[in-house]
Amino acid sequence: MKKIIIFLNILLSGFIYSQEITEISAKDAGLKSSPNPVGFFRGNDNQLYRTQRKDFNKENRFDLTLERYDEDLGLKFSTLLSFPDDREYPSDWIFLDNKIYLFTNHYDGANKTLHLRVLDKETGKVIQEKKQYGSLASDPFGKDSREFIIKLSADKTKICIISSFQWNKKPQEVKAILYEVEGMKQIAEYKFPDMLNNVLIKSYSYNLNSDGNLFYVFRNDVKEKDAPKKETLAIYNFQTKATNYKELEPSTKSLEYSRSFLKGDTYYITGSFTETISKKEKKVGTYCKTYNIKNLDQFSLTFDYYPADIETKLAYKDGSGKRELSEKEIKLTNVYETANGFYLVQNLAYTKETSGQQATYVKYYSRDFLITKYNKDGKVEFVRTLPKYAWKDMYNSDIMESNGNLYVIYCEHPKNLEKYTIDNYDSSNYDDIGDIRGPVPVCVKIAPEGKITRQNLQKNEDWCYYPGYGVKLKNGAQMMAVRVMKDQFIITVFKVKG
Repeated sequence: MKKIIIFLNILLSGFIYSQEITEISAKDAGLKSSPNPVGFFRGNDNQLYRTQRKDFNKENRFDLTLERYDEDLGLKFSTLLSFPDDREYPSDWIFLDNKIYLFTNHYDGANKTLHLRVLDKETGKVIQEKKQYGSLASDPFGKDSREFIIKLSADKTKICIISSFQWNKKPQEVKAILYEVEGMKQIAEYKFPDMLNNVLIKSYSYNLNSDGNLFYVFRNDVKEKDAPKKETLAIYNFQTKATNYKELEPSTKSLEYSRSFLKGDTYYITGSFTETISKKEKKVGTYCKTYNIKNLDQFSLTFDYYPADIETKLAYKDGSGKRELSEKEIKLTNVYETANGFYLVQNLAYTKETSGQQATYVKYYSRDFLITKYNKDGKVEFVRTLPKYAWKDMYNSDIMESNGNLYVIYCEHPKNLEKYTIDNYDSSNYDDIGDIRGPVPVCVKIAPEGKITRQNLQKNEDWCYYPGYGVKLKNGAQMMAVRVMKDQFIITVFKVKG
């Protein structure tokens, strides 16, 4: 009787879910071709592109192919970019009007330089050869402390190139140059301060508004280990050369794995935090900072602990034994914007070393998802969890937002689907998946009001869904995904209904 009920539940869930999302072939989705699915991405112009790199190690060079596609995967152009030195690599793509701006970093062992090539957006042909736009001299602390940050204004008329060298307990060397996008004509230059009130500072989280003003945050570079870190908001006006500051109240909380984005005049920074309550107790949760980039007085900062039921649910045995949620590694997956807020998606993930006779191997495990829904004011609306016990080939997932709903597509062990629901499961008896053959692809839909449903997409018998390469098509009506058939990677499509 139990088996009959389980079978009926699977049939019913499949029928209900068919009203939400279906898996169809690339051809049935109207796609004109099915190229190698690796390397697709969305540009800042919301167009579809793909890159492929081919190395030539003996010649110390490499070739990069850039392709542009329409929403039906019709190829618009394919161009080959040759790099004579494989120590030069693409860092930023900016797509504007009829041009593509390709910024590259080059570290020659002593100096790090920034270069720009300009391509025609319709043909992919190079219309401006490589030109240097930044340089960071060698230093005794290593190349990792030097970086170039590229920021585009909201109205897409200005670009700011920030050259940064920062090292702990030493004065920072940070400079910003503002350009007009058309012709890359230099407008102004700004050297960031390295001290404030006789205390070293470190700047970060840069943004450029449409007025051409530079918004950033800096914190005191304190020497004492337990001293609170003071944060200050700043807006530098390139025209008046004046800087406005707003000092924030110091916090004892440790902020981790942040992600930032600009929406209108509001700049969001969100992620997780840890707070030490006592020597024996720590609390964790999520935070959200909102800044008005025109008026610094319009600022908010919220800290929200994870709900008690979620703390209890996620305090289970993993690779390091049973641990409280505050002791686990909470990695940030991504932020997915909606019309009225955003979803913050995090993942309980950890590594485990396995020693063999000749080498030590590191295994990467992905456990539960933590999904927090924020409104436009940076306030939490709800928190949900999803069980996802995977590693190796099944570690990744495909996620997209569509009409305010969040769709999370990944693979599950068929035994878990027989024994448990998405809300009621036993973590101590939950089966892992790692191999590409056997798991069942599922999709979880999180609705804007917090309702959550999980449906089986298909049995994994004659094909294998390969998670991690999904790309949103047609404004969220479809997601291009990857399957493996006869040892080949081919494109399949998940179609959202309604």
